[in-house]
Formats: sequence, structure tokens, C-alpha cells
Amino acid sequence: MKKFLSLLLACVLLGLSAAALAEDAASVPAFEDIVFPETMPTGYYKDAQSLDYSYDDMTETYEVEIVSQGYGVPHLPNDEDPILQYLNNAFNLDITFTVVNAEDLETHLSTRIAAGDYPDVFVLPSREFAFQLSDAGLLIDARELYPYLPLHQKYVTQGMIDFSTNTSNDEIAFVTKYGIQDGIWAAAIRTDWLEAFGMEMPTTREEIIEYAKACTFNDPDGNGQDDTWFMTAAGGGNGLGMLDNIFGTMAGSNQAYVDENGELSHPYFNGERKEFLTFCKELYDLGVLAPDWYTIDWETAKSYTLNDKIGLLYYPAGSLYTEYTMAQGNSNEETMAVWKFLEQYPIEGGKYSAAGNPGYMWAFSAPCFEGQEGKLLRVLHMIDTMCVGGENFSHTAQGADDIVYDQFGIERIGSQEFIYTDDGMFYIRQTNLDENGGEQFPYDQGSYGGLALASWQNFGLNVSWQLSDPDTGDPVIDNANAITNEAIKAIAAVDRWPNYGLNVTLTGEAAEASITLGDWINATEFEFVTGARSLDEYEDFANEWLSRGGQAIIEQTAECLGCEVPEYAQ
Repeated sequence: MKKFLSLLLACVLLGLSAAALAEDAASVPAFEDIVFPETMPTGYYKDAQSLDYSYDDMTETYEVEIVSQGYGVPHLPNDEDPILQYLNNAFNLDITFTVVNAEDLETHLSTRIAAGDYPDVFVLPSREFAFQLSDAGLLIDARELYPYLPLHQKYVTQGMIDFSTNTSNDEIAFVTKYGIQDGIWAAAIRTDWLEAFGMEMPTTREEIIEYAKACTFNDPDGNGQDDTWFMTAAGGGNGLGMLDNIFGTMAGSNQAYVDENGELSHPYFNGERKEFLTFCKELYDLGVLAPDWYTIDWETAKSYTLNDKIGLLYYPAGSLYTEYTMAQGNSNEETMAVWKFLEQYPIEGGKYSAAGNPGYMWAFSAPCFEGQEGKLLRVLHMIDTMCVGGENFSHTAQGADDIVYDQFGIERIGSQEFIYTDDGMFYIRQTNLDENGGEQFPYDQGSYGGLALASWQNFGLNVSWQLSDPDTGDPVIDNANAITNEAIKAIAAVDRWPNYGLNVTLTGEAAEASITLGDWINATEFEFVTGARSLDEYEDFANEWLSRGGQAIIEQTAECLGCEVPEYAQ
């Protein structure tokens, strides 16, 4: 496959003038020279508009079929799709856009591929599906693609590259980047309670403990009753829930990784998990957790939040503020200011759990691009500009901006404009609202807008960096948006552990053990937290975990990470 692409791309260069060849040689790096980031950036790449796509001469028209994932709503027919028509005009293409719902995607692709009916570019139902096609020699190695995707290079971590590498043949089976929703959760605290306690934002273990006690015993709602608490787990009896979400990474990553000595470090054996459980036991012994903290489920636990009975949460910003203000009946400044997302992890030395999970995975069919070198470069050029910050992001995401509709000749009311901010975010300004604030054509849920065009945004949308319009002209809405926006920016900027888990794929006995051991692990950890079992026996638990199937997990993890199996697992 590498030989095929090398010959293919060599043909491209032979067809260019000497001047263009020199320009391409300067602007397109070798894959080995690309430095992929270790962690995801905290905002969009601000120089995206100046990236060089001169490798694509844009002269010849090409036919291309793209298969994307749908959302349960019929996508517009190709001849009625304004985004498709815009891209055809902008890139001198004749695109067939095929949309298949997620549950049917693998069957659709398998049937077509078995019949030799290959789509040019298609979204993958799973990594394993991609590796099967890679083993059959049907996919282009993404080492030959990423050099022509300069904006993708800013949004693809080294972990994602490892994740997409087929170990059986060392091919990178697909192109990926950020997910649409990734790293949008963090801890939120009650600022009114902090003020009542005379406390600052907690940044140490001692300070979070003092806040926890005050939430529970200092009557922050002033009703004279003992009916407020620090936290609940809200895991429905299946684990430590929000406690784990926030504090499970207080002493280190909750994933296995290779330490500075080149040895496998696993949270069950490096003290990290035990330290977390010790902290949870301290909270339990203090009596600062709600009475049904372990058994209550997520939805039911919202009653604590909405009735002002809990002091710390793990939530996405938009959801928390929307639910809380609706429950309070207003979104004024005082109500919005009750909850604030912590800009710093609340315990020294800790970080939040890893983000940087891969988003949609796009495969390129080798048979479709054989002898079609110009077509390959054209498609790469197009999809790269559809990332956040790229020239065509606003023309393909969230129903598209006005430019697309103007070109397609669609009359509209008002406008929809994408605006980038200096701190790496973006928002959409809409003036297409009626007197009640409702969206009007073409941005309603009818033919244009809603989910009918959503499959295009699978190429580039990232709501982790999306804000609300800070200047709508309504003071109440603007204040609410300002507070929500600050929370979104704070969450995007928090410190997170690297995503070591992208390098680990469990199969066979190890994969089975990772599933079947779940209930036993949850039950045992509950015993540790409640004191039913002493934490002095934690090492016994870890060794029992090994004997129950954990040894296979350790062995495969070490193999995936390229290190020796630790002595305790041999």
C-alpha cells in the first residue's frame, strides 16, 4: 500500500511545473517530520486561514462519493443540499453525499465493499472494521494523507496516531482528529456557599475537606435543618460516579502508562487508586455525602442540585446552567452566579481525566484513488478546510452560514454568522429570530437546518470550543451567556492527564476480564469506602484482581505500551 501511494503521489509531482514542484516540496512535510501534539489544544488554530494548499491546482473536475453518518433524520437529496452545492463550486467537484444512520453503517459498507462498490471516502463504524480493510489492502495509509492536511495536524495527538495504527501491518488505517464533544465536563462549586463560609476556591486537599464539612454542617441554605451535603456519587449503585469523575485522578492518571523508568505504572499498583479510595473514605467517615450517595441515579440526583442541597458537581457547563436556571425560574445574574466551574483542579498535584479522544474516523479507499492523484489531493484539501478555524468550517457546520444559502439562491430571514474570538473559541450570531426568539427559515428544523444537514459537520464541528453569542442585545441573555462562556473556556483550559489509554487495546481474555470484573471491583471499592473492608487489605484486593483476570490485562497493556510485564504480574 505504501508503494502504491508513493507511486501515486510521484505521478502528481511529475504533472506539475518545476516552480510548483519546488513550492510543494517546501510546503508539504514528510510524515516523519510532522510533530503531533501530546495533548489537545485548548482552542482552535488561529492561523488556519494562512495554511498553504498550493499542492492542489484546482483545475480538473472530479467525481467523488463520501459516505457519512446520519442522525435519524433524512438528509436532503444531493440536488437540494446547499452545502454540497457550495463545496462543488468551491472545489470544482461533483460530490455524491451518501448518509447512513449509525446502526446501519457497518452493514452498508460491508455489503458494498464485498461487491467491489467502494465509496471514495467513508466514515468508519469502528477501528476494528478499518483494520480488517487495511489488512485486505483496501485503504490508503494515512501516512500518505496527513502531510496534505496541515490543519488536521494541529488537532491530531500522537495518541490518536497510535490509536489508528494497525499493528498487523503498521499502516495508519484512517484519518481522525478531535471529537465533536470531548473534555466538556469539569467540577462546579457553589460560590454563594463559599462566600457564606468566608472561603476561597479550594486548591488543596485540606481546603476541599473544610469546604465539604461546611456544606454539610454549617447550614448554608439557612433553613435550620441538616439537609445539605457536600456531594453525591449519582452512580446508581454502579461505582463511585461523580466522586470518581472529579477525584479519581487526584493522585495521578487513572490509566496505565509507562513511567520515567520505562516501567508499567498501573493505578492499582502505584498507589494512585488507593489514595483516591482513602480520600473517599475520609469523606464518608465525615458524613459529608448525601444519605443515598451511592444508590441514587444521575437523573434523580438532580433534585439535590436544583433544590440547593449539594455543594460540588461534575457537569458540562451548558447543561448545568440551563437546568439550574429553569428550576429557579429565571436566568438573572444572581442565579447564574451560584455555580462556578473551577479553573484549577481542587487538590494539589491532581489533574482531570484525559481528553483527546478520537472523533469520527475517515477512511480513503485505495482502489478509488488509483490513477486519481489529483482527485486525492482535492478531497484532502477540502476536508482540511472544514476543521474549526478553516475556511469552510462555517460553510459546513451547524447548518452553515449565510454565504452558502446566498449561493444556492435561498431566501432567508435574518442571518447566521460564525465569529472567532481571540482566546481560541467561536460563536454563532443569529439575527434570524422572530419576536419570541424562535428561529425562522432557513435555520429551523425543516428543510434547511436542524439535523437535515448535520452529517456535514461530522468533518469539523467541535462544541468544546463553541460559545454563545455574548452580545444579543438582551441584558439578561447576555449576562447568562457571559457566565456560561467563561465556564466553557475554563473547562477547555483545565489541566488533564495525557490519554495513555489510546495506546491500549484489549482482546480475548483481557477484554473479557475488563468487563466481567466490573461489578466485583465496584462492590469491593464500596466496601473500602464504607469501612466494611479495611484499606489495609488493598494489596490483597489488587492481587486478587490479578488472579481473576487482571494478569491478562496487565500483560496486554504492557505489550501495547511496549514495556516489560511488571514482576508482580509474572
